[in-house]
Amino acid sequence: EVERLDPFLERALALEEASVEGYHVDDAPLAVDARVEAVALRRELGDPLALGASLRWLSRVSWWTQDPVSAERAAEEAVAILEPLGPTRQLAMAHSNRSQVAMLAQRTSDAVEAAGRAIALAGELGDEETLAHAETNLGTALMMSEAFDEGQELLERSLERAMAAGLDEDACRALTNLAWSFNDVVWLDLARDTAARALALASERAQWGLATYISAVLGLI
Repeated sequence: EVERLDPFLERALALEEASVEGYHVDDAPLAVDARVEAVALRRELGDPLALGASLRWLSRVSWWTQDPVSAERAAEEAVAILEPLGPTRQLAMAHSNRSQVAMLAQRTSDAVEAAGRAIALAGELGDEETLAHAETNLGTALMMSEAFDEGQELLERSLERAMAAGLDEDACRALTNLAWSFNDVVWLDLARDTAARALALASERAQWGLATYISAVLGLI
């Protein structure tokens, strides 16, 4: 006899999958609404590891839809819930998400500190995805704080890591952040070329949410 999942767990899993799909295809209302409902179910189900992971995603999609207050709140709660559980991939990614939120808010010292935690833990766990994600955050924060050469090197390393591991979103994000950083220092030809590479990759790998964002970046360069 096939063991059936708890219907609330099945619903939470389906909502989480729908939220990720909404994020990738640039359906922001689906990404946020499904994740909010999933987080509410996770609170009832009593699995702190899964709750922390879902809160991390809620933080990401909240920022994506220009709700920084909700993004910050979910990011902090994810770390607070996951830290007592010990070293996990979910905690490493939650630290990296905190770094990403801080970097996007231009709080570079906070971004550097959280990225350092994520990189240390991901390295201990052998987690290539979180390493690529956190190196992109750290590299971008360093370029913003005028440690330009070090930041560019980290972004290029993150890109190589993501491409080698087949991490399409992380590769596109590294290229996009590199383009935006080049734009900030008015290396416009290099910025346009890098953004065009990011757009081509995002389109090829069906990362439509990122493709929309990269198109907007190209329009500003």
